[in-house]
Amino acid sequence: MTAIERLLSAIVRGRSHLPAGLNRLIDDVGKNPDGIAGRLASTVLGGHRASNRPAPTAAPQTPIRVYIGPTNYAGQGYRWARALEASDPRIGARSMAVTLPGGFSFPTDTAVPVAVHNVSLRWQQAELEAVSGFTHVLFEAGSSGAMWVGRRRRWSRPGSQSPTSGTGQTCGRRAATWR
Repeated sequence: MTAIERLLSAIVRGRSHLPAGLNRLIDDVGKNPDGIAGRLASTVLGGHRASNRPAPTAAPQTPIRVYIGPTNYAGQGYRWARALEASDPRIGARSMAVTLPGGFSFPTDTAVPVAVHNVSLRWQQAELEAVSGFTHVLFEAGSSGAMWVGRRRRWSRPGSQSPTSGTGQTCGRRAATWR
């Protein structure tokens, strides 16, 4: 972790003590990764560096292959993947989670730094191609699950066009509401 990444992690961890304007800026980075603040933050965090790009999520060698992501709140995506595998030997599942500087660290099969997720076209294309090796895709925690490729959303809603149109791949979404 670079000095800048350590500093930004400390800022995010201690954001409850920051001025409201700075908290709005941090929120803007998350809500609008293509905005000026989002692109700048992703560049500073090394989103374009090859050394920060994880390998694409490998599809298991089973008849039913489930991809779960991208939030993994409290490790749920990872646990769902393991539960699916334990339920039926024909099912192989993998979880992918976008990680934040200073965020919680829960188990996942593929951890992707938020900066890489937001700006690395190479990673985006490789992950999208890897996802085409799965038979089912689950976007968890109410996430749109959009994959950014070439600055455009490739697919984003349940029932919308999948990256493997015509292959029978199923895209779904599990929304969670906290009260």
